[in-house]
Amino acid sequence: MTPPSVEGGGPGAAEGLLGRVGRTAYRRRRTVLAAWPAGLVAVLALSRAFGGEFTADYAAPGSDSQRAQHLLEERFASQSGSVVTVVVRADDGVRAVRGAVGELLTDLRAAEHVSRVEDPYATPGAIDADGRTLVTEVRLDVANGADMPVEDTTRLMDIAREHSTSGTRVFLGGQAVATAEGGPVGSEAIGLAVAAVILLLTFGSVVAAGLPLVVALAGLAVSAFATGLVIRLVDAPEWSTSLAAMLGIGIGIDYVLLMVTRFREARAAGLAPEDATAATMDTAGRSVLVAGVTVVVSLLGLFAMGLAYMRGAALVAIVGVLVVLAASATLFPALLGFLGGRVDRLRLPLPRRRSGTPPVDADGHVRPGRGWLWWSGLVQRHRIAAAVAGTAVMLALAAPFAGVRFGFPDAGNNPADSMTRQTYDAVADGFGPGANAPLLLVV
Repeated sequence: MTPPSVEGGGPGAAEGLLGRVGRTAYRRRRTVLAAWPAGLVAVLALSRAFGGEFTADYAAPGSDSQRAQHLLEERFASQSGSVVTVVVRADDGVRAVRGAVGELLTDLRAAEHVSRVEDPYATPGAIDADGRTLVTEVRLDVANGADMPVEDTTRLMDIAREHSTSGTRVFLGGQAVATAEGGPVGSEAIGLAVAAVILLLTFGSVVAAGLPLVVALAGLAVSAFATGLVIRLVDAPEWSTSLAAMLGIGIGIDYVLLMVTRFREARAAGLAPEDATAATMDTAGRSVLVAGVTVVVSLLGLFAMGLAYMRGAALVAIVGVLVVLAASATLFPALLGFLGGRVDRLRLPLPRRRSGTPPVDADGHVRPGRGWLWWSGLVQRHRIAAAVAGTAVMLALAAPFAGVRFGFPDAGNNPADSMTRQTYDAVADGFGPGANAPLLLVV
């Protein structure tokens, strides 16, 4: 007897290209499973041998800011470099520690990539009204603070810490310092942990919940090392890896979640694990492919902005999406070859989960639970009231957006324990919040 099909999949229907790919990966699962770590090592080796460095030119072509920067480079080379802000906060007053401040500035002048250090005691307005805070600038010989070598910026930060005492504190701020400190650590790990909890509650099985995470992590690892090869060919900012990771984790978990659900439905309909895998790839796999290609096309829209760094970020993200798609099409069916028959093992003791497989009708289609049937019937009977209530809920959730204020983030958005944030707060306390928004005028 031929098992019932699931929405056209299975032995009873003509198998498509994705179904054949899934069946091949299922049968040759050991080869496929070994190929992914081998590919990871190969990409890592190529990236180490030929990988480039992150670079980004944030100037908008033809803009006033770009013309001002060019004029600075041509006429005032010593003023064209990136700036590191130095803030000294002394409890007894900054004039009482003038000697210590002089030693600090001398050490900063001797550091790598430092072209000039301003004397705050000879600069009008460099000391606040109560005399306890001073601010000065360290000029670098690099135009973009993000291009400053991290080890050299770290040395500047170490000098600041060495000259800090209980009564005199020294802070450094600027793009170079922000780059050296990096962004929030572990944000991707937090996202994965939250996703794992949601998947466990959704599937009620450790095996079923683990498959989307494994596929997403595999795709993320390969694409992360492939980024080095991409930035060898195009300029891209460092934050492009965060963009690629966000998309890779999101679509990897989302896409494989859909395929795990479809695989469980096929198994509940009576298909053998191999046939269920092929049916899953022919149905859910096709949806995943279309969705992934749509994401790629959307990212290509960033090229229309005419900004070089956005093109680089888009290419890094596109590579991440394509690698996750490849993992969904090959690694996922290979994993089903090992775990397909045990996809509902290691179940959680959830009270509402009474069976390992969803119920199906005579045609092999999954039946919704009685709770969902009741809810859908209620909405259909009271469709006008449901539409009004749904709209009211959405408007209530969207109401805070009416008070949103747009602007560029600054160091005031950084973590409270970062040096850039401490510099920002010290300047704001001493000179007022507006002192953190300098304006360069070139005539």
